[in-house]
Amino acid sequence: MDFIHIFKRSSSPKKICFLLLHGTGGDEKDLIPIAEEIDNSVAILSPRGKVIENGMPRYFKRIAPGVFDLEDLKFRTKELYDFIIRAKVKYELEDHKMITLGYSNGANMAISLLFTFPNAFNAAILIRPMIPFEPKENINLKDKKILILAGMFDELVNKEYPKRLFNILIEYKAIVEIEWIPYGHNLTFDDIKIIKNWYYKNF
Repeated sequence: MDFIHIFKRSSSPKKICFLLLHGTGGDEKDLIPIAEEIDNSVAILSPRGKVIENGMPRYFKRIAPGVFDLEDLKFRTKELYDFIIRAKVKYELEDHKMITLGYSNGANMAISLLFTFPNAFNAAILIRPMIPFEPKENINLKDKKILILAGMFDELVNKEYPKRLFNILIEYKAIVEIEWIPYGHNLTFDDIKIIKNWYYKNF
């Protein structure tokens, strides 16, 4: 397996796995406490981003803040998708529902996976996402459950991004909820509370 990662096997019959995608400067350990706070009985697959920017791990390169290297994004998305497929076989996750929990850069990578390889996961929790690119052709996201968590005072993400993302996902038939919370780009206890409510309502 070519990504540094953590895998935790499920201790419940739910057959759910959280795919954790950290933000810039994070690593494979960052989101595990949040995943365990949501449901500590399910499986966890948490890969570390391979791109290093000023000493900080990311999932794909950017040219400047908010300006993405789309060629690298395409390459890194396929690379991560291939890792997920191999991990599903290695860790016997083929019959599990995969729920991606992505924060910031990790949320943007989750969106790229969703738009490029819709079968990569079943549902997604997108915390402070932008839109890495817009699909050029129709994609089928029917029955994909998506939660968008946007910060009302996010200093890094323009409010138009989560609004546009919501509309794109609805257009492609996903089941989408968006929550605006009175914070900036940082991840908060309110995010976790909203995620838990959404998760137990849907799973």
